[in-house]
Amino acid sequence: MFANKKRLTLQKKMPRSRPRFSIYCDCRRQLMDGTCPLRLRLTYFRVSRYIGLDLIHWLDRRIPTSLPPNHWDRVNSKRPKGKYAAIKLALDQLVAYADDVLNGLNPPISRLEFSDYDWKRFWNVFLQVPGEDADVFFWFARTASQCRDENRHNTAASYETAMKAIQEFSGDKLPLESITPAWLRDLELFWKGKGRKAGGISVHMRALRAIINVAIKAGALPKDKYPFGKYGFSIKSGRQGQEKVLRWEELSRLWFYSPPEFSMEDKALDFWKLSYMWQGANPADIFRFKNGDVQHGRITFDRKKTENTKRGGERVTVFVEAEAESIIRKWMVDESPEGYLLPVLSPGMNESEIVKAVRNSRRILNRALKKIAAELELPDGFSMAWARPTFATHMEKHGANIREIQSALGHSNRSTTEIYLARENDIRESVQRAIPKLDFRE
Repeated sequence: MFANKKRLTLQKKMPRSRPRFSIYCDCRRQLMDGTCPLRLRLTYFRVSRYIGLDLIHWLDRRIPTSLPPNHWDRVNSKRPKGKYAAIKLALDQLVAYADDVLNGLNPPISRLEFSDYDWKRFWNVFLQVPGEDADVFFWFARTASQCRDENRHNTAASYETAMKAIQEFSGDKLPLESITPAWLRDLELFWKGKGRKAGGISVHMRALRAIINVAIKAGALPKDKYPFGKYGFSIKSGRQGQEKVLRWEELSRLWFYSPPEFSMEDKALDFWKLSYMWQGANPADIFRFKNGDVQHGRITFDRKKTENTKRGGERVTVFVEAEAESIIRKWMVDESPEGYLLPVLSPGMNESEIVKAVRNSRRILNRALKKIAAELELPDGFSMAWARPTFATHMEKHGANIREIQSALGHSNRSTTEIYLARENDIRESVQRAIPKLDFRE
């Protein structure tokens, strides 16, 4: 009985405190114009903390952030009149809003202690201070880091390249909500003025669009702020300008060209031929092929480019015929099952090292191919990337249907295959045949 009475007595003596907001006129610090600053005051556990109304960037401009002492007395009176009553009402609404913000913090504040951390949380929410996740480049860096953790180093590099290109226009800070259709049009014009090609602009814009979608999914940007799509900015297709396809006579001239044996041009041409014979396989895939991958004269693999996409692409089977085998034997340095078919990678490399080796080799090979192109008068820009669309185009011209080409390229979508089929020259020839000539006779 006495124990219960003692417990009740202790409970009565425990201080019951709750946060109280009010507006305080700091008449101790008079400003140059003779007014005194107004502050929002939070009193909790006998400790007061303040926020100057001049710090609230979203505050209605009709609400003063400072007042002369005599005006403050009229506002703070029991029954203010006229404009002072309007100011009093606006300040009371500000106090009510502050109370709602404090009570809505998640996790909620402790009723036993109000820490500096709690005050900082309230400060950031009430003043609407943007966190680091409100910046576009935070999401770029985070997404690139996640790609590297998943061994998607090429994708990470693509995001990082796009980020640097955008920073040339925006600087190091770019709030998510500042990206509007008009801003994107200005960015596009800036890149064009810098001489960037349509394909590069398209790649960077798609990277930015992916980042915006990541931020929206994470709740950092409202869905109605999405700047792309039907009613926003439309990303232009990168398929502008010259098609990356060799005509049949150009392909024949290249195929039977004989550079100095074992020179870099010789290696580049052999590797280009392998890519063409293996249905336009990407160097990132070809360089990963090992001796043990060859089974019964064929290699079946998943394309590196699409292994992490939703569709994933179809598995691709390429055939190691006599000419391909001859090239492999010519350049092979390790005949063990774990040895690579081509001398680009080494056993024991991690994914990051493999990506760097592939990128460097591709750059060196493309430099050698440009020399060959200049000698054979092939189109400008000829590179390893031309093997895939050239193969697809001539496969169609030699009677293959679209489904066969789609399977050979490993595409899950027919529309993707059609991108690789160059028909501009065919259309041009058909148009010319339909135009009457001077020697036309009925």
